[in-house]
Amino acid sequence: MQKNSLKAYLIEQFDQAIEKLPLISEKSDIEHLHKLRVTLRRLRSLVKLYLIEPSTFNHTLKSFIEPTNQLRELDVFLSSLDPLEYPTLTKDIQTYRSECFTKVWNEAFRTKFLKNLSLLKEKLLKLPLSYDSSWLLTTTQLHKQNTFIAFEHLEEQPSTKKMHKLRIEFKVLRYALEFIHQSKIKDYSKTIKECKLIQKHLGMVQDYANQLEWLQHFCEKKPSKECQKLIKERTEILEALKRNISEPHKNKNSSKR
Repeated sequence: MQKNSLKAYLIEQFDQAIEKLPLISEKSDIEHLHKLRVTLRRLRSLVKLYLIEPSTFNHTLKSFIEPTNQLRELDVFLSSLDPLEYPTLTKDIQTYRSECFTKVWNEAFRTKFLKNLSLLKEKLLKLPLSYDSSWLLTTTQLHKQNTFIAFEHLEEQPSTKKMHKLRIEFKVLRYALEFIHQSKIKDYSKTIKECKLIQKHLGMVQDYANQLEWLQHFCEKKPSKECQKLIKERTEILEALKRNISEPHKNKNSSKR
């Protein structure tokens, strides 16, 4: 394995992000924004795990991810709503999403976004990043061990905040494993699948918690029977997800991964 495999992989992620930017608009497929955010989070995760001084990269990448958080949360929220069951609420949230998108994804934001991504890519090209495969694998395995141990030691009903932090660690782990697997350093296909399952469950908890908090504030301004019904429904789902967080995935043989 060449020593510059990490740099090549990171540059590829930068190129993918730059290609995605022009595809995103208020009316475009919501997957374009989602895929851009995934690519940026993958970059942040690998930079955080492998680079000795990641702060400059992560600060800049974070500054462009954070403004799109609510846009993505609204997209997820809307995709989970049945417009026949919640017609008025769906319409109101669609209008609110349109207003938010116009404020966030404007020409100035896109221009600055593209400029800074290009500058970060150029900075990365100048870094040596001469890590060999054994160091990359050791670093990844250590993070894998620590992340699964933290998951296995979750209490029966952990706080949403604690699960969110663990979800972030699983994201870092998943992206690292995908890099190691794609670089043919080690086959991690089974562990990647397991990470996705755990990450999905933790993600659902976070999504429902965020949606519930946002919905409660939104419905204070636009109270309705639809709001009351959906708040009750989402509260019940969230509590069920939090109760069942450990049961599907924890097992006694996790140390054999």
